[in-house]
Amino acid sequence: MARTLQEVRVTRTERAKRICRFLADRIAQEVPEGLGRWDVAWSIVEQPSTQFLEALHDWEQTGSADAERRLHDARDLVLNAWREAARQWSAQRNRNLARTA
Repeated sequence: MARTLQEVRVTRTERAKRICRFLADRIAQEVPEGLGRWDVAWSIVEQPSTQFLEALHDWEQTGSADAERRLHDARDLVLNAWREAARQWSAQRNRNLARTA
């Protein structure tokens, strides 16, 4: 039995939620707790996060292989941006500790 377009969209919507949960879990595993309270982190991840959300929306609407590839690329950019934010945060904390020592 063929699925309706609405059923396909619901399926992609559920998959999109799972992709977001996966990304959030990966970020939580890889970056230090408290990093999200550092404003600089948000400026680092803002642009890749916007790209991810746009790619997610495009894939959710079209389901095309090209949109899915862009989504996975954008997901990787977000994860790398959070890693970079964590690296910079750690460096800043180390500089602050060195000043107080």
